[in-house]
Amino acid sequence: MPGLEGKTLGRYEIVDLLGAGGMGEVYRARDTQLSRPVAIKVITAKATQNQTAIDRFEREAKTVAQLSHPNILDIHDFGRDDGVVYAVTELLKGMDLRDRMRGSMLPLSKALEIGAAVAKGLAAAHSKGIIHRDIKPENIFVTSTGQVKILDFGIAGLKAGAAPEAVETGAQTEALTLTGDVLGTVGYMSPEQVRGEKVDPRSDIFALGCLLYEVLTGHRAFRGETSHDTMLAILNRDPDPIEDFRSDVPPGIEIVVRRCLEKQPEERFESARDVAFALHAITDIGRSPKAIKQDELRRTKRRRTFAGVAVALSAVVAIVTISYQMWRAPPLLPEMKHLAVLPFSAVGDDPELQESAAGLTQVVASGLSLIEQGSRDAFWVVPMHEFERRGADDAMDANRIFGATIALSGQLRRSGDKLRLDLDAIDAATGRSLRHLSIEDSVSNLSSFQEEPLLRICEILGIPVNPDARDRLALTATTMPEGFEAYLRALGVLGAAQDRGDLDRAIGLLETATSLDPLFAEGRVTLGQASLRQYELSGNQEWIGRAESEALQAANDSRWPEAAHELLADIHMAEGRMEAAIESLEVAARAAPENAEVHLRLASAYQKMGRSEDSERHFQRAIFLRPGYWPAHNMLALLYLRLGEYEAAAISYGKVIACAPQLTRGYNNLGGVLLYLERTDEARQMFERSIAIEPSRSALSNLGTLYFDEKRFADAVTMFERALEEDDSRYITWGNLAYAYKFGPAPEKAEASFRKAVELAEVARETEPRDWWVLSDLSGYYAMLNEREKGLALIDQVVAEEQQEPQLIAHIAETLEDLDDRERALIWVGRAFDAGITPSRFESRPTLRELIADKRYQTLVQERIDRL
Repeated sequence: MPGLEGKTLGRYEIVDLLGAGGMGEVYRARDTQLSRPVAIKVITAKATQNQTAIDRFEREAKTVAQLSHPNILDIHDFGRDDGVVYAVTELLKGMDLRDRMRGSMLPLSKALEIGAAVAKGLAAAHSKGIIHRDIKPENIFVTSTGQVKILDFGIAGLKAGAAPEAVETGAQTEALTLTGDVLGTVGYMSPEQVRGEKVDPRSDIFALGCLLYEVLTGHRAFRGETSHDTMLAILNRDPDPIEDFRSDVPPGIEIVVRRCLEKQPEERFESARDVAFALHAITDIGRSPKAIKQDELRRTKRRRTFAGVAVALSAVVAIVTISYQMWRAPPLLPEMKHLAVLPFSAVGDDPELQESAAGLTQVVASGLSLIEQGSRDAFWVVPMHEFERRGADDAMDANRIFGATIALSGQLRRSGDKLRLDLDAIDAATGRSLRHLSIEDSVSNLSSFQEEPLLRICEILGIPVNPDARDRLALTATTMPEGFEAYLRALGVLGAAQDRGDLDRAIGLLETATSLDPLFAEGRVTLGQASLRQYELSGNQEWIGRAESEALQAANDSRWPEAAHELLADIHMAEGRMEAAIESLEVAARAAPENAEVHLRLASAYQKMGRSEDSERHFQRAIFLRPGYWPAHNMLALLYLRLGEYEAAAISYGKVIACAPQLTRGYNNLGGVLLYLERTDEARQMFERSIAIEPSRSALSNLGTLYFDEKRFADAVTMFERALEEDDSRYITWGNLAYAYKFGPAPEKAEASFRKAVELAEVARETEPRDWWVLSDLSGYYAMLNEREKGLALIDQVVAEEQQEPQLIAHIAETLEDLDDRERALIWVGRAFDAGITPSRFESRPTLRELIADKRYQTLVQERIDRL
């Protein structure tokens, strides 16, 4: 192909040649329509004789063009002009990573920044079903402004889009790219690529591990004298430890790289998104992720040390035996210290002491949560509000519901002017006592109970307390014993408050505490929280003004800024000002970047605002900070579910099960997602496992839904009736039973069940008037009761909003059909198909038989097939 300088391709004027490779040439060009510089990749004459290559080039270009991600080279256009096939990309200035690494080792922070950026780009590609297959330094570009871009998703055989200073036209590549069935570059290929097996996104994660290893050490992870030797190394050997090449790399980084380089795909990170967040977290706080155990690093060293361990084992056993005879050690503590604080009790009938014991529970839980934020250990604390909300009562509940490994119980007693707090650390799985301690002091020195229990607990449990955490504990505390006593009692009253009278008494005690010590940060924030609760009960604006005043004072004092701004966020939410609430939560997150609860709250707020990427980012941050805490995974799964990302939701629900294997919620929710994915047998297994652990309304009802879809209506009725025996307060169960009656063995019973469903759904509607699922369900029930006008009025409210949730869109279509509105039903069927819903979702519903027979529906199905 002769040079194209001075010619035009479509609307693009070719300026000069940037570089050439075996498959094509790259030119600098000018977009005459938009007056901007671009790069154009042109397939060579030799390549144009291969129609398969051209088709792949076009297919990949169009697919990658849909990604629009800051870490992926933008593809603007694709075209053909007089036999010339070309792709138009953004024009980059800078150099590829191979050139960037030449001559010097990258700083640690820069290496991690580049690795995280590549991982984010891959995550975006994988979410669209695109696998790169050839991640290597030559295909990673670093612009002159520091932006990282992934090149060559199967369409750019050389550095497409690179400016002249970045391209060495005659340079020999150091890596050999294979052709044929085995695609990739030797040295960066995954074991499954080497074997010629089918690859998935985890193959890119292996290549990312190779890339990370190289940017950190300056050496290839796998390299032999020949390409065959290199491939054998990939299959059979582990790279040398990173610490052999540089000393400033924390062990946590090596663990991340090692996990990427696992030989078996299932042992690697589950997604590039997970790698990105792990690296991002290391960059943020300069330490290894708590979620990754040292065992993963040890795994690669065992092969080298096994012989020495075997020789030494008999000596170790002898030493242990002798030592045991001399001294019996206390029970071993769990490696993962997931702590739940049980409600403390008081000895005797003194109501004030009982209030103080309840308040001390809150103080200890709150203080341990603060220590958690600065901990480098595998340590976190179940938030008290979650412990209470989930109905947990004892250590075994803490283990079953939250996966807690240690439960802390306390007993407060008073004798004269002395107070004593007895604390027991309990193995949450067995109920066995692990450690015991007692703290005793005079009532006149009561304020010592703010820090002393916390430090002693951490000491006996082996939890390090860093200096920053100690300082923050001191800053938020009070030195006034009378003020602290009033504060403890106020917390006890608030915890059991039933009405405004209880709140008045708590507020009075808090006013005493803060008047005795105006700098008592915890007291001031709690006073603001109590005032806000008064506003919510009374509607009196004076109370919300009082709450805001206390919050602002606490925020300006800077002793406990995150709590003050969380309170401001609560106030803004009560006023319906969600944007202001998010702004306050962002301030709180900046003040306490390691506070998992703040990130969870922020993620939930962003989710309500429809800002899914921000929501996901903060959910992932919370998961990193509090590994093994299932509510965070559960909340992230719900986000994915509402976005229609069912595979991602299934992964997150699987992590819920891993965190709390005795909790039925995980199995039940995973089963529901598997139904959406049409993996019916797996869904059935999940529901049955949930019921085997503990029969619940949710699991029984979900299994009934599965039977209903299989048209096993009598079995569905049995399940729904059993679900109502467990809990008859949910409208959805009554509605499901009504549908099963209608199309099953007892249609005469359907109306009564629909009436009950309507009654309960109307109550739910009053509570949440903008819950579109409630309105849509209620509309469908009215349709079944032949009350069409009521149903239409409700569904009109739903369709007036811009709905994004795929399953809700499908439900709207079904409801419109039930309401005899075929035209709109077909429109929403089309929208459901566009959102990823499959035809089987509609074809399993007995109410939609006439819709399915409509030729217009069949046309929509065929159009969907054609698009695929």
